[in-house]
Amino acid sequence: MPTLKDLAEHDFLPFVRSTFTAKIGTQKYYEYGIKVLLSFEKLAGARLDSITTETIGAFVAVRMGAGVQISRVNRELQALRRMFHLAQEWRKVEKAMPTVRMVPGENPSARGPTSAF
Repeated sequence: MPTLKDLAEHDFLPFVRSTFTAKIGTQKYYEYGIKVLLSFEKLAGARLDSITTETIGAFVAVRMGAGVQISRVNRELQALRRMFHLAQEWRKVEKAMPTVRMVPGENPSARGPTSAF
């Protein structure tokens, strides 16, 4: 069972780079989101089958505690959500991944790409 870091580096980021060769902004969007997610060791080093909503909540708490805007945290969570969906599609996990919920209270105009996949 791969860790989140393994999935990101060996599968997700190469997928993003090959899929969005003409959309550099989308590439950078996902690359930044993954960089931030992987900076949180509790997520980065976790095996995919051991990540829980509590683990995701801890990531959110750290980011919000650092004064990061809700819109930025939600963009990072969107990258995580997309990785989880692809992990299931690529059969990297045998069970359903936890639901990634956005942090409420975001200004709707601060949202990122709407049709990335």
